[in-house]
Amino acid sequence: MLEAKKIPYRSVNPIDSGKALTHPILATNKSVIPVIFIHKGYSPYLEYTLRQVQLSNPQTPIFLFGDDSNRDLTASLNVNHVDIAQFERTAFPFEKIYKHFSHKGHDFEMYCIKRYYVVQEIMREFDFDNVFICDSDLMIYCNLTEEAKRLNLDGYNVAFHVHPAEWFGEVVAHSSYWTRQGLDQLCMYITELYTNQLPRLERDYLDRLSRSMGTLISDNYILYRFYQEFKDQLSILDLTPIRDGIALDLIMNDWLMGTNYEMVEDIWFSIKKVYKENGAFYCFDKAKKQKIKFHTFHFNDSSKGVLHRYYQGNDLKSRQLKDEIRYKRQQIKKMLRLRTRINMLKETLGKFRRKDLVIS
Repeated sequence: MLEAKKIPYRSVNPIDSGKALTHPILATNKSVIPVIFIHKGYSPYLEYTLRQVQLSNPQTPIFLFGDDSNRDLTASLNVNHVDIAQFERTAFPFEKIYKHFSHKGHDFEMYCIKRYYVVQEIMREFDFDNVFICDSDLMIYCNLTEEAKRLNLDGYNVAFHVHPAEWFGEVVAHSSYWTRQGLDQLCMYITELYTNQLPRLERDYLDRLSRSMGTLISDNYILYRFYQEFKDQLSILDLTPIRDGIALDLIMNDWLMGTNYEMVEDIWFSIKKVYKENGAFYCFDKAKKQKIKFHTFHFNDSSKGVLHRYYQGNDLKSRQLKDEIRYKRQQIKKMLRLRTRINMLKETLGKFRRKDLVIS
């Protein structure tokens, strides 16, 4: 087992990335925790998540590490767009040792893991002591620096969501808090796994395959192994439990945890039923028999299609209406395609039955 170590940091001048280097809050107030999004390519929901985090965190340095296809999204926002390509080179050594043990695509799964090396380089270049790393399908309804105070995160190296179903064996890091020590320790651990412990990963892969466990060996599973091995050495906080009547969402259409909450059925999935009171969002916990205030919603998988409904601003009303119409049309098309496939299947089965009758 690796032991947690304090790692010396090199102090460097940040790479010249324009707007990101001139953020006044970042330059003068180290007590405000930067928020990092990593997203390559354009996704329609990304504008909502960026506007929502700005709405909830107006005095926080927010960074989108992206590419040319999403640069224009930040033009009218107080969000710093930085070309991620200049930071990805630090992950090249990992690409050479990565072995694929997942149902999902090779490049997708590898990038999910190597992004931690990318963030490690970002933290060093920008001299960040700590950061929130947020997936681009996360809607944030709280001030994250104030949230860190509520959770006493200054006493932790790492905070992320440990899946409450222990047999599932995953940590979900769609919203996570990292210090440089915590992130450096994780990157060392990942390198150790893929360099010297491949037989172990192969055994884990076969075990999870036999039990049909998630996406097999993914970043979520590696974070779970990291949590299990370092939770007694590093200070790690599980963000999943409800604290002070407040929750940070694990998964919006959670197919493993959703039974605790009132759910509503969409065409293709169920999703938490949301109540809006005094500008805040609540969901009813049936086990606790009380409404729980949610500071984030994580729109995973198919629920991304309804993310626009949960934007709190008033500046995108026409856009929200268009996105709702587009979503409804997509669902109708899916239903028609499904109906066509069912009819084709019925016709094929009918031919077999008729053939059987002739033969007999």
